[in-house]
This record gives sequence, C-alpha cells and structure tokens, in this order.
Amino acid sequence: MTERELLERTERLLAELLERPIHTTAPREALDATWATGEHVFLVEAKTSAHSMAHIEQGVRRLQSAADRHPGVIPLLVVPTMGPAGVRLAKEAGISWIDAGGKADIAAPGLRILIKHGNNASPPRKSGTFSPRASNLVHVLLLKPKVEHTASELAHAARLDNGYVTRILDALVEEGYIVEQRRGRQRRIHVAEPNALLTAWDEHYKRPQPFAYALLATRDGFATEARVAEAFHAVDVPYALTALSAAAAYTRFGSFRRVTAYVPRDGLTMDSVGFEMTTEPRGRNVALVASPIHFEIGTRTIAGRTYASPILTYLDLKAEAERAEEARTEMKRVIEDLWNESY
Repeated sequence: MTERELLERTERLLAELLERPIHTTAPREALDATWATGEHVFLVEAKTSAHSMAHIEQGVRRLQSAADRHPGVIPLLVVPTMGPAGVRLAKEAGISWIDAGGKADIAAPGLRILIKHGNNASPPRKSGTFSPRASNLVHVLLLKPKVEHTASELAHAARLDNGYVTRILDALVEEGYIVEQRRGRQRRIHVAEPNALLTAWDEHYKRPQPFAYALLATRDGFATEARVAEAFHAVDVPYALTALSAAAAYTRFGSFRRVTAYVPRDGLTMDSVGFEMTTEPRGRNVALVASPIHFEIGTRTIAGRTYASPILTYLDLKAEAERAEEARTEMKRVIEDLWNESY
C-alpha cells in the first residue's frame, strides 16, 4: 500500500466514523496531511512500514513535536495495520491513530473513538529479523546500542557467520532499526532508537518452554536460587538464571518463588545435578530452559552467580505470572541505565 492509498483509505474511514466530510488542507510541520472536520483539525503522519517499530516511533515523535507547536489540534498516526507494540507506544505518547483495517484509538476534547477490531485489510508482515537465530544479533546490538560496531565484530559476538549477519543488518537498516555509516570500505553500525528495537523484539519474542522442572525443599526463592547455582557449579555446567530471580538480583525489587535457569539440555540427569527432574510444572519451584538463543550473550556474575543479560531477563519476564509486570518496569530502568553507560 502506497502512502497516497493509505491516506485516502484512512481519510474515508475517519469520515465514516465521524459521519461528516473531511476537508484536506495544506500539510503543516512537513507532515503528510492536515484534515479538518467541524471543530476538529487533525495533523496526520502516515507510515506505510507499520511492521517497523522504528518507523512507528519516528512518526509518534514527529506528531508530538508538531502538536506542541499547535495546541488544540489532534495528532493522528495512520498505518496499514497497528500491532500491539504500536498500540502501546502510541498510548504511552498520547497519540491518536487509525489503521487501514478500520481499527482506531482517537481521543480529544469532545471526541472519543475506540475500535479494537477491524477487517484486517493489511495484515502485518512477519519479520525474519526477530527469528531465534537472528535475535542473537539483535541481543548484541541492544547491549551497547550507541556504540559503533563493524559487521565482523557483531558476527563474532553473536556467534553467527558473516554472510548471515550481513543479510540481517541489511534488513534492520531497511526497517529503520539501525544506522550504518561507510568509512572507506568499512561498514559501521549503531542502533537508531534502542526502545523501538527492544519493543519490536519484545513483540516477537517467545521464550522456549522449560524442558524440565524440579521441586527443592527451600524456605524461599533466594534459597532455591542458591541450591540451583551450587548444583550446576559443582558439575561445571554453564547456566544463566533469568526471569524473576535475575530481576531480583538486578533491581532488589523483592521476593519470588520460582527460579528459572537456562542450561544445556544434553547430559543432565538427577545423578549429575543432585535433584530429581520432571516434566510436570505444577507445584515446582525450579524451571530449566534450553534455548536456541545463545543465553551466554551479555551474562553477568553477581555474588558468584550467573544471570542472563538485563535484556534477556526483561523479555523472559513476559512468561512469568507472579509480580512479572512490576519486575519488567524495574528492569526497564536497569536497561536504560545500561544504554546510558554504553555511550
């Protein structure tokens, strides 16, 4: 869908919702359109690449800036299809939106439109840039988003071959997530908007299901964590604690019950680790996950225990129930501090 087609379709949809004609005037602030109807004036920014959170965030920021200079207007983002991550981003920024499928969330004095289900006229495109393998590269980029990297440095850190990394980098550039600069024959890369890249990965991310569970007789999650770490240290098995226990180590946000750990799946038995494992999750306080993602990327050692990176910890909290939202809020602050330190 071209930008012109997108604007024409969403203008018609909005006119139907308002039950009145829309008059198009000269665009303001270098935006894509200005629509006027009755007492309402809409400053419109169109983004045809709605699968790219970088482009969505760019549109939101332009609308915020324009609205600050034109009090009383309604900043309106129009896209082919608005996904969950885009909905959250626009809501947090206070920006109204409508998509070509008929979904909309528009709020202004004297006006409220909320349509959660459209006709899905333009379904979102699946992005290979957030596949489990490609996510290794995204993970490395998000650890130091403003540092300039070469493609070979990224390939080494992400444990991927150079040709594959080049293809993923090309896709990330096209989707607006990273910026590249050429210095002679050398290509140097940094992240354009770290929050946009993290939000997009978060939308696609699904932590693999645990392959085994255990029940340890301990007084609380901290004691369980100690037992798990000691067991894997004793047999020299690499591991990384994640989710709630890792969030507690990074943020001191409070107590937790279940301990989740990444470990290699092969060769783990009761005899090797010292506790019985089962596939039954109910009532268990230990979950073991074997992931195709290299969980060793960005790990940190705190008080002698190994934890998944703050980025992976934040993502893994989506799969948890107890206090997960509180922990994600705290982890986002840790990540922002990490980004500030990476300059």
